[in-house]
Amino acid sequence: MVHRFAVWLLCLVPLCGSLWGQIPVFVNEIHYDNTGVDVGEGFEIAGPAGTNLACFRVYLYNGSVPGAAVVYDTIFLSGVIPDQCNGFGTVFFPVNSPAQLQNGSSDGMALIFNPTFVGCGTLGVPTVVQVISYEGGFTAAAGPAIGRTSTDIGVNEVSTTLVGLSLQLTGAGVLYGDFAWAPAAAATPGAPNNGQTFGGTACGTGPVIPTEIRFRSTPSGCLLPGGLFTIEVCGTDAAGFTAISYNSPITISLLSGPGVLSGTVTQNAFFGCATFTGLSLSAAGTYRFRATDGVLLDTSLFVYISPTCATCPNLDAVLVDACGVQEGRNEILFFNSGDFAIPVNANAFTINYGTTPTPNTGYCNTIASNQSYINALNAMAGCSLFHDALSESPIPPNTDFLVMSVTPLTTYNFAAWCGLGSVYVIFSTDVDWNIGTGNWKNCLDCLPLDQGTTPRYFNTNFSGLGGGAGCDFTYSYIPCTDLLCLGDGDGIDFGYGGGTPISSWNECNPTNVLPVAFSLPLQAERDARDVRLQWQTNFESNSNYFEISRSTSALGPFTVIGTTAAAGFSGEPRDYAYRDVHAPAQVAWYRLVEIDANGATMYSQIAMAMGLADVSQLLVSHQGRQYAFDAQGRGAVRLEIFDAAGKLHRSIDGVPGVVAMDLSSFDAGVYFYRVTVGMDVFAGKLPLLD
Repeated sequence: MVHRFAVWLLCLVPLCGSLWGQIPVFVNEIHYDNTGVDVGEGFEIAGPAGTNLACFRVYLYNGSVPGAAVVYDTIFLSGVIPDQCNGFGTVFFPVNSPAQLQNGSSDGMALIFNPTFVGCGTLGVPTVVQVISYEGGFTAAAGPAIGRTSTDIGVNEVSTTLVGLSLQLTGAGVLYGDFAWAPAAAATPGAPNNGQTFGGTACGTGPVIPTEIRFRSTPSGCLLPGGLFTIEVCGTDAAGFTAISYNSPITISLLSGPGVLSGTVTQNAFFGCATFTGLSLSAAGTYRFRATDGVLLDTSLFVYISPTCATCPNLDAVLVDACGVQEGRNEILFFNSGDFAIPVNANAFTINYGTTPTPNTGYCNTIASNQSYINALNAMAGCSLFHDALSESPIPPNTDFLVMSVTPLTTYNFAAWCGLGSVYVIFSTDVDWNIGTGNWKNCLDCLPLDQGTTPRYFNTNFSGLGGGAGCDFTYSYIPCTDLLCLGDGDGIDFGYGGGTPISSWNECNPTNVLPVAFSLPLQAERDARDVRLQWQTNFESNSNYFEISRSTSALGPFTVIGTTAAAGFSGEPRDYAYRDVHAPAQVAWYRLVEIDANGATMYSQIAMAMGLADVSQLLVSHQGRQYAFDAQGRGAVRLEIFDAAGKLHRSIDGVPGVVAMDLSSFDAGVYFYRVTVGMDVFAGKLPLLD
């Protein structure tokens, strides 16, 4: 049967250049060649009004040897950008004899920002803002851009280009990436280009005023505990255009998650955005962030930390013979995302199908949103189960997702999935997706010539994601052999990592979904030198066994200490127990890993067992939420306060005598303390009531 829920995603909107931070000063116009004697050569710089261009240099590169381009001149910029359109403007810099701008292939320039120049007022290191070229690309072998490869602007001038023309950026926006280079047109030195408006709206409407802040994190893919990532926060208007003049200090913080955030958490916005680099999180789990400048607020960012980064995104199953009235529109691919948070972007992965082991017909090269059909799916299921993957990217780890036509007419009944977690849907607009007669060969359309014996192959490749090397799998089946051939609802299950089918099925009313649903979370109770563990499930499908892991820290690492067989398939409550014989005397932390028959995994919450230390040697007293921990003069004390999920909320280290802690700011709930005095560890509960 289809393992339609299990571990995790897939197809992201490319983040538009109008939102995310870059230095918003760029080369906006170039003229380097024309008929007869070259005249009026130079380049134009565009950016926010008031920008001091003395902080910038332009290095001109000769790329006649594309692999080793050299600097042939340096242009010292000067002046202040005027306000010509909605708080933006341009300044033209002629490049006259003897240097001029070189003609010919693979020439170009690098724009450099240096905050240490006189009058620029900040500390820092030079930044390569742009390396662009015309008539081919190059790699710089000298100058500040050494080692950088240029981006060819894609248009050029020739010896027959008329005098008075230039190459220009056109479009609407505030950053370089918002615009596109156009072929030679009437030059506009020192003014906005033909077909160009700044700020995303007609000139005269004023600069972008921030009405909200938005943020994202990189890299996407799979992050391990302690792995470094970046968060970028930008002040924007409602349309997503960056408010370049916005320079407020922004602070990020954790709203929820099982571990501790490390790294700098307050930065001033620079040209509208604040970038927080070198961040890390201490434990696997889902984290929600908050960003604020004291007025504007965003809490939409989630970061996912995976325990192993070992399980790749996987094609679980395919509905080959669709349910409903139209074959192609009703076919569905069932995936889980493994250990990865996957950006929904047609460039993030490939899904191919064909008659060879290396199929090359893509079925998700273009994608779209379809919120109206998401609403219809939820209405049919009777719950808020489905999410539009493109608009809510990235899809989290341990989340199931579907790929189907952007115009589905499915009568597949998802009602049994309600209450078992979110499902993301990717709608394909690929020209290869046949919405009429169908896409995947099934037994009812086997030709007499092959009788359905020629294998068909799916290939899914997620190796381009961070940490995703090796996430490239091929799945095969033989029509009329690996299918039930009963018509509507014929489908195929695949094991993890591809290969041949492990089962086939015929249904349009799925009931077998999540491998395990916990009704009673893991509990740990000290019994002398042993620890008794208990948990309960109310649903199991395709479950294989539970791994029991232990650690002496809520932050891990966890070590496997035993296993217990799972039920496999069960729709009734089922109780489990495990005894950790001769457990460590100190506080111990436990975690379950459910492993299903396909190798997919699911992690439980963490449970804590008290230590065996003589509690009479630690006196705990309190008045309201003012707590005191007295180790009775036995040495320096380390005090830690954890919540029920194992998250460390506060700690004090190396304090002799009585340690006092005010917990009045804590939310109501059950917390745990751990006190370490030399080699002894004391632990207990702190029930904080309203």
